[in-house]
This record gives sequence, C-alpha cells and structure tokens, in this order.
Amino acid sequence: MIKYRLFQSKLKGFKQCLAKVNLVGSYQRQDFVNLMLEMGTPHRAEELVAFLSLFEQAVFKACSGGYAVHLEKFLRFEPVIQGRFEGLEDQFQKPRNKVQLRACVTKGFNQQFDELSVEKLPYVTFAPVLHLVEDFASGQNNAVVSRNQPLRIRGERLNYLNDPGESTLYFVNADTPTQKTGKLVPYVVTDTEILLTMPPVEFEHGYFELCRVLDMSHRTGKSEVMQVIGSR
Repeated sequence: MIKYRLFQSKLKGFKQCLAKVNLVGSYQRQDFVNLMLEMGTPHRAEELVAFLSLFEQAVFKACSGGYAVHLEKFLRFEPVIQGRFEGLEDQFQKPRNKVQLRACVTKGFNQQFDELSVEKLPYVTFAPVLHLVEDFASGQNNAVVSRNQPLRIRGERLNYLNDPGESTLYFVNADTPTQKTGKLVPYVVTDTEILLTMPPVEFEHGYFELCRVLDMSHRTGKSEVMQVIGSR
C-alpha cells in the first residue's frame, strides 16, 4: 500500500497539484540486508553485506572506465558530466564541471508498481503526522507494541508535543475508542521522532493518536492499529 498527499506547487504559473508519497521509513544497508534475510535466502548476513559492497565497487570500476552498466529489468548506471561549457573549444574545469553517476530505473522494473494499491491521505499544512511505530522488543513496525517496553514513533512536525498548549499523545483502544490511556509523556521528542515506554494497557489492540489539548475532538495524527503484547 502506497499512501500519498497532494500539495500545491510553488512554481510560478503552475496551478496543478502534485503528489508526495508518505514514506514510512528508510532502509539503511543493514536494514536492507535484514529484509533480504526475512524474504528467505540461503546466504548469511555477512555474505549479503559483502555482496552489496562488491556490487558498489563493480559499478564504480565499470563506470569510471567509461562504461554504462545495464541490469535488465532493474537499473542502468552511466557516468555523466555536469556543468556548463562556454563553447566548443572550452575544456573540462573543476569545480565548474563534475563527473557523476546517474542511475535510472528501467521500464521493466517500474511496471511492477503498476498494480499497487494507493490511498490518499488528508491534506495537512502544519499538523503533526504519525508514520511509523517501531517496537524495539519485537523488532516489528506498525504491527505490535510490547507493554512496558521502549518504542519509537516516527513522523512529521512532532515538536508540537513540546508545547503544553498544543498536542497530547494517547494510546487508544481500537475496539472501544472512548477508552484510552492518560496523557503519555515521552522521554525524547524531536520534529521527526518520539521515544517512550509503552504503558501496560488492559486492551489488546490500539493505536497512538495526537489530539489538541483544548479540543479533544481535533485529532491531528493517528498511527496504524497494532496488537498489544507482553505481560501487564
């Protein structure tokens, strides 16, 4: 499922709206290796890490020698020169000109995304948004939360929680939304993440929700519904 929001372009004379995918996170090298392991492979983690390093080195060696690398139904890499030239007699000059690598996804690979389902999210301007809940105890994202264990919530504009007059964070019973925790007090809040300990709630399924302090009907951010596990 791909979730997106529309926004108004600020380009002069451009009146149409554009879409931005609502990213739930980012895979770093080790995260990507872990994903491949989860998908099932006879190779060990260290072998996959070594393969990725070798792959990078091979692309650099080929492209630095003036070759393009075309991986059918996946990617094409090729060296390009950036920067302007004053005329046909001009020469390559640093730092005005640079040799860089360009990577393009092939048409065949992109076609795999044609059948993906998408969901439009509400238009927001300055309201905080919750994207991802990472449960450290289980290692799962947006699936379960463990009672009395630390977790991380990722999102946008989460600094609202640092202002006592703006937003309050709760964990809400998904089956009975009128039942929720008291005000949750994270131990770390930045603009993009919240760190806190999951309270020992009695209910089995719930979600995190941000509400305006002075108007509990104004809900400005909501996570996915997750299963609550662990002892109370």
